[in-house]
Amino acid sequence: MKRLNLLILFIILLTLACDADTTPAPTPMWPPPTVLPVQPTGRIEPVPGVQTVILNDDLTNISGLWIAAGQEPSTANVTSTGSTLMVEMDVAAQSIAGITRNLSDVSTPPDGVTLTLRATGRTFNMLVGVKEEDGSWYHTYLRLDPDDGERTVEISFEWMRLNQDSEDENQSLDNAQVIDLMIVDFSGFTGPLGVGTLEISRATLWQGSASTPLTQCITDGPASSEFMTGVDANTILEGEDRGESWFVGDTAVHPLELFAVQGAQALRLRVWVGENGSSKLNYATELASRAHEAGLSVYPALFLSEDWADVNKQPAPEIWQDLSLEERASAIRTYTQETVNHLLETGIDVPYYAIGNETDYGIAGVFAELGQRSMENLENNIWPQTAALLQAGIEGVRLADPDARILLHIAQSYAPSFVRAYFSSMQEFGVDFDIAGLSIYPSAFGPGVIEGFCQSIELLGSELSLPVIIPEFAYPAEPPTDSLFASWYNDLPGYPLTPDGQAQWLADFFEAMRAHPNVIGAYYFSPTYYWSGDLWGPFSLFDAQGRAYPAVGAYSSPE
Repeated sequence: MKRLNLLILFIILLTLACDADTTPAPTPMWPPPTVLPVQPTGRIEPVPGVQTVILNDDLTNISGLWIAAGQEPSTANVTSTGSTLMVEMDVAAQSIAGITRNLSDVSTPPDGVTLTLRATGRTFNMLVGVKEEDGSWYHTYLRLDPDDGERTVEISFEWMRLNQDSEDENQSLDNAQVIDLMIVDFSGFTGPLGVGTLEISRATLWQGSASTPLTQCITDGPASSEFMTGVDANTILEGEDRGESWFVGDTAVHPLELFAVQGAQALRLRVWVGENGSSKLNYATELASRAHEAGLSVYPALFLSEDWADVNKQPAPEIWQDLSLEERASAIRTYTQETVNHLLETGIDVPYYAIGNETDYGIAGVFAELGQRSMENLENNIWPQTAALLQAGIEGVRLADPDARILLHIAQSYAPSFVRAYFSSMQEFGVDFDIAGLSIYPSAFGPGVIEGFCQSIELLGSELSLPVIIPEFAYPAEPPTDSLFASWYNDLPGYPLTPDGQAQWLADFFEAMRAHPNVIGAYYFSPTYYWSGDLWGPFSLFDAQGRAYPAVGAYSSPE
């Protein structure tokens, strides 16, 4: 009986082996076929809106119309002072507050709203939206900083997208069904927390069209002579281990070689602390060698973490967690020197190095949690410690590479006042860096962020004499519907979330950044990570079968 069982097991295993897909991975072609270039659309000039005013709200009469409310433990209260609404919101972690304007007295369906606003006390991260009769609600993003002063914003309902936690049978905003205008402060999920006052001195509902929103930065040049396009493609080796392949049509390609022949010039190389594992030293060294062989420069981004670190988290590696600030700085100095020495042995050409990744709120275990993100606390407590660790990392890099240029990188590119405060603080604290880095993910927020992003680039050059690199950006080829980035479905006008819309946005973004005198580089984030399903698949530049989308052609410089 025992012998029979063994025989049956052997037959099962043999059957499984025969049924398994033993087809070898396709051999990539050299030189790889290319994707057709995508021509930029050229400068899109702003067009004024054409509007018929439905209602200029009387902000002295708020009874039964403007209602403030907070989700416990957050609170909100509204009063009228002269012709201005004063909305005081005390926002706590993981809750929201806001104000709603009932539109029962508005007989004509509006197409948009113009608001004149001012923030005092703290920054407001808000959703401006409308609610339909069935309870579904649509919104777009708006950030307001005290440094902005009084600001007038024009918001078309066309820019609003269905909230991911809301349902609507036709998945489309019906203006005739709108019953409420809503302004919701979600700073409880982003910071800063606490008391602030939102002043509303104008609320005008209108029919017609809004002014053409800014979708790319407009500049008169001259362009920087050192501008480089690139990719952050650290998942390639993981994909190969899984048996993934990349194609142009039906022809297999090495993705780094494809990007190089398309016109990309550099790889952003994520480097995590440790020897073995994804993005750690041995992995990063292999990828650096691949990039060098493909003819790409390599810009190492030394995260000073052993896993993901970004605007939402900055964990210290386990080996540094129990060290004092001074001891941690010493360890970081040694680590960056040894890491850069190791990477340079591959022969790579390095245009610059980054210390950290999205270090808005700290690095390597120094980190401001939600309740610690007031500007006062950042400037007096968090950023001085951050600066000490950043400077130690820079010193280590320059011990290995004395001519190194250094990049610091933050996420909140759309907030000019934050950008100014962060980089000017680092300069004042004596951090010896050369370049400012800004992430931008337009579909995370929609049209409201582009103006702030462009202002940030301008002020970094004009006020702080810092050139700018975009270390991370992406735009989806289809709406994400699940996972961590499910809410990043806010398309920009003129750029639908389709493969062609993605391609045109990327071509226009490269043209705008290439033409800007203060921008010297832009790196698409994880273009090769197509197999992740809805996690990052919609943002990849390859479809679910690994075939290149038209957007790869945007790397070809326009003639």
